[in-house]
Amino acid sequence: GLLEKWLPENTLADRRGWEWAYLRSLLNQEIGTLQGHGGPVLAVDWNGDGSKLASASEDKTVRIWSPEGRVLHSLVGHQRRVVSLDWSPAGPLLASASHDGTVRVWDGDRGETVAEMRLAGPADAVCWRSTGEQLATLSFEKIDAERSSSFVAIWSAGDWKRKMVLGPLDGR
Repeated sequence: GLLEKWLPENTLADRRGWEWAYLRSLLNQEIGTLQGHGGPVLAVDWNGDGSKLASASEDKTVRIWSPEGRVLHSLVGHQRRVVSLDWSPAGPLLASASHDGTVRVWDGDRGETVAEMRLAGPADAVCWRSTGEQLATLSFEKIDAERSSSFVAIWSAGDWKRKMVLGPLDGR
């Protein structure tokens, strides 16, 4: 940490006064703990203006929090763990990816589902384009009985139709 370089060497007497402990405690303060998920949190993301924090959990839910730690919305709809989140840069939309093979788009102001896209395998990541006009999803899908690979799909915001698929992305 910031003050670690001032630690005395093992051979020297520790001559630090109370100030050291006080300053160290200020640097290592816990602001608070967000409580509400029923399982480990797997992803977090702030919205563009910092007024909302979203969290995704193994408990199959997404929660939207105020900066003060109050739950604004508990978003239910995924059937398996939620592993990725991304706020749209163009408004209140929040995308979530789940290992149930779905990507959901939520209205972060109202706490409602706007769209649900079904993939052929577990969804591992979501990412909005900087304009907010498209959403990219990453999934792991079976190619045939013996092979699986990653695929990236590009979805159009608004009609939520898949515009392009890149893959298989198996390094070959």
